[in-house]
Amino acid sequence: MLCLLAVLLSWPGSAALTAQAPAPASTREERALAAEERRILSLCDGRKLRALSRLREDGWEVRDGNVWLVLPDGLVQRASSERELLSQLRELSSAVPAEDLGRRCELAGWMIQEGLLSEALAALDRILSADPEHEAARALIEREAIPIAFPRAAEDTALPIRERIDALLRFGSQSRPALRELVAGKLAALAQPELVHELLVRDTRSGVTTRRAFALFGLRRIFPGGSARELLERATFDPSSDVRAEAALGLRLVESRARVVPLVHVLAREEPALRIHAIEALGTSGDLAAIEPLLVHLARMAPAAGSAGGAPRSHLFVGNQVGYLRDFDVQIAQGSSIADPIPDVVGEGTQLDVKVIGMGVESSTPAAERRALCHALARLSGEKPSENPERWFAWWKQRSEAAERLGAGTPR
Repeated sequence: MLCLLAVLLSWPGSAALTAQAPAPASTREERALAAEERRILSLCDGRKLRALSRLREDGWEVRDGNVWLVLPDGLVQRASSERELLSQLRELSSAVPAEDLGRRCELAGWMIQEGLLSEALAALDRILSADPEHEAARALIEREAIPIAFPRAAEDTALPIRERIDALLRFGSQSRPALRELVAGKLAALAQPELVHELLVRDTRSGVTTRRAFALFGLRRIFPGGSARELLERATFDPSSDVRAEAALGLRLVESRARVVPLVHVLAREEPALRIHAIEALGTSGDLAAIEPLLVHLARMAPAAGSAGGAPRSHLFVGNQVGYLRDFDVQIAQGSSIADPIPDVVGEGTQLDVKVIGMGVESSTPAAERRALCHALARLSGEKPSENPERWFAWWKQRSEAAERLGAGTPR
């Protein structure tokens, strides 16, 4: 919100500003006129002042701590009850579905116009969390120039420019989505692109997760399409999913071949985690050229087809065998008897009919990679998500056949 004293002292008639102790009204009419209520005052210069206020005979007063400050005559153009505006906001919000981001953005614009800035920022945060590249929300933030209090170090022109940029980077890394857009605009307005770029690239290797995430966001907003090396590195190797998501969004603005080819090469690596990170980045990139490499990798990951019984079945015996003399074969020859022993074996244990389906933790890694592949294909193709590889092979075959028929009928 606007700093109350800053608003008042910047008004040309601020010399008439006086402080008065609250005075109780003696009559009902006077109490009604001097009703203390939180209001949003629209000032003549377009700014909004949200404070506890009252209208007296000599003009509007606002509460600042324990004293009432008299506003200069003519400063306030319109006064709206905060309670009534919030009630109206609840009514309007109930009529807009949460998934309708366009209408939610229009409602956020109404909030800004009425001076409900904190509510507008919260609404824009939700929109940008659902769609970080929502054009209408970004345009609204840029157009309205929502007033916020930047860090004092960022506003102090006496400080070196590097310190001011560092202050903005720290502030941006701690901010929610809508404020981050404002901080990025502030960085771009400093007219120091080389230094801003240098410090953003530096922060992509910071040990603080939020600093890395904001640095990648800043590169995407201020230098779109650049810093491909840093974006690819963070999208593949960073341990934080938030940082990888920011890097993947930045890769959407990089030239197609420069982003797809390096990520496809990662699919051939031995580390399953890196392969999954590359798959997620390709899915976020929005590049249709990534569909075929992902399908090829899915074919390598999919279980072998054509064996109705799946893996071969085997018999497994676990037990012990003990030898013993079962009997004697007695033979009589020339008046003598010879006992010929008859050995045998007795067994005890368990015999199972088994089929191997996986071993230890390795059985879950291919499944997770297949799921990531199917989700990435769904994002790129716009098709309904499915974790069945055969469905994606059939879909690609159908698309390829349709493309061939179209090409055959088209003059070259």
